[in-house]
Amino acid sequence: MTDGLRERVSAAVGSLYQVDAEIGRGGMAVVYRALDTKLRRTVALKVLPPELAFREEVKRRFLREAQMAAQLSHPHIVPLHFIGQKD
Repeated sequence: MTDGLRERVSAAVGSLYQVDAEIGRGGMAVVYRALDTKLRRTVALKVLPPELAFREEVKRRFLREAQMAAQLSHPHIVPLHFIGQKD
């Protein structure tokens, strides 16, 4: 499943990011290390796996978490640069 998900993530982000490897997972999401191809910096891509992505309550929770994280600024919190949805 993980390799298939990585391929789907790579296809979804297109040429914006070069997906490298899975670096973590939790109850709701999978995180990949990737390269932002335009800015040439390493980023983390946090994605919902397909089995959860169709559930509206999960998508709402994911969005709410991203909105709250975007409000924070701290050296130990990764800044949020983008949120989107595709397929």
